[in-house]
Amino acid sequence: MILFCFLDPFVQFTLLFFRLQTPLINYYDLTIDVEFLKKTLFPLLTDIGAFYLSYMRATNGTSFCLPHTCAQERCPSGSDVVNSHQDIAYATLVFEKLLEYSAPTLPSERRAAASRRERDLWRLGLRNLPPFPVVDGIFADAAIDCVANSGRKPETINAGYGISHLAGIFPAQIIGTKSSSPDLLHTARKTVEVINGAVNWLSGGGFDMEFPQAARVSNRSSARALLDAMQTAIKASSHPNGYTETGGGGLEMIGGAEVSLLFV
Repeated sequence: MILFCFLDPFVQFTLLFFRLQTPLINYYDLTIDVEFLKKTLFPLLTDIGAFYLSYMRATNGTSFCLPHTCAQERCPSGSDVVNSHQDIAYATLVFEKLLEYSAPTLPSERRAAASRRERDLWRLGLRNLPPFPVVDGIFADAAIDCVANSGRKPETINAGYGISHLAGIFPAQIIGTKSSSPDLLHTARKTVEVINGAVNWLSGGGFDMEFPQAARVSNRSSARALLDAMQTAIKASSHPNGYTETGGGGLEMIGGAEVSLLFV
């Protein structure tokens, strides 16, 4: 098995790619707009896949190295985190979608063009990505930011970055009730609980930080509590004109439609 090392310390631009890419993927999966796939989505995915393949470095033995990228406007406490959750999530998503959309089993009119070599490289990249690191039963990035080293006191400012700490759930959408092993799903649910316990379901970055992720891993027993928490958060942050403000620069309601669809 070949394992890889991600070396570049700053990949903020990849976060922007993936914030754009998720709705584009959702659009195609819902509409099967083949022209859009071939002219817009697949070329974008191919470029991001090429970035990750050039970004990865093979290492010897059974060890791997994926230094934390410091993306998404902040770095976790200590800044020595390796195998960043968000990079593993985004690389997994792009390789999976490239292979799915170019699968030889698809009808030719729906299949995106890709060479055998390209597909072999995407499979190689996907197969050798490290697993999501876990510390104390939750995803490692969240464990560092939500629990201080001394006294295990929540650090609520950094803890609110669910968009990076929970990227595998959303926006990457590779962790969920229908697609994940019981152990991974349990870890995801526990991480969601820890993050939102630290920020009381109202992070400064907006609702996209916690609610889409929580909805994707919820079940019937937790759905009512999640809906109540979202209603409470909206009421607590709404102005008389209905505008919600939590310090997210006007982006607070990004993810609101996603949550509503997941509840349905």
